[in-house]
Amino acid sequence: GNSSGPITAELGWSESEADERVVDHVLGRDGQPVVVSSNIYDAGVTQLTGEEVRGIYQGDITNWNEVGGPDQPIYVIGRAEGSGTDTSFRLNMLGDADAPMDVDTRFGQNQQVAQAVQQNDGAIAYMALAFTGPQVQPIGINFDGTLYEPDRDAENTIFDSEYPLNRDLHMYTLVEDSNPNGGGTNLKEAAFLNMCLYEFGQSVFVEGNNYIPLPTSDLEAEKEKLAALMP
Repeated sequence: GNSSGPITAELGWSESEADERVVDHVLGRDGQPVVVSSNIYDAGVTQLTGEEVRGIYQGDITNWNEVGGPDQPIYVIGRAEGSGTDTSFRLNMLGDADAPMDVDTRFGQNQQVAQAVQQNDGAIAYMALAFTGPQVQPIGINFDGTLYEPDRDAENTIFDSEYPLNRDLHMYTLVEDSNPNGGGTNLKEAAFLNMCLYEFGQSVFVEGNNYIPLPTSDLEAEKEKLAALMP
């Protein structure tokens, strides 16, 4: 099973239950940019601090003039509750998968979020990095003095696994007695996972779809996890 959020948050399992039932394979990461409507971006709001984003999504900041923008109410857009994007945003930005949020509307798909940002002045949203583009411009976010920019060549970029608003992309395999050593993967699953963990898979399936490749240390850890499960 594929998931863009941890299975414990998605299904309400405990860590021990998850460990007994599945093996978590992380194959890439997805940066979660914050995007604003073009009129707000053109008015000069090209970056916010983490505290400002939290304030907007907790209802403490309600007008763009409070963060250097025009005198205009903020139209706050969220993803559907229970989606991997929403769960990860709450965990990373608000500190808890169940943290309360103050939003004007929610959408079930990233494409719907992108369209809403394009069609509504004064909008702000969070979404998957893969769905951004020229019409949906990510902004920079300053976390504790480090500005993460929407530029692949920046020293600190939202296209890197160090960006605080990123999430693991999981493939879960089922623990079954019929698997080698009664483990959580079989030979076919291991072959597919291995392909995704080498240069071809990271380039074609991860980076090729605007996701973030795993750093070398994480790749080696995931490969070792597979090796330990095989006979």
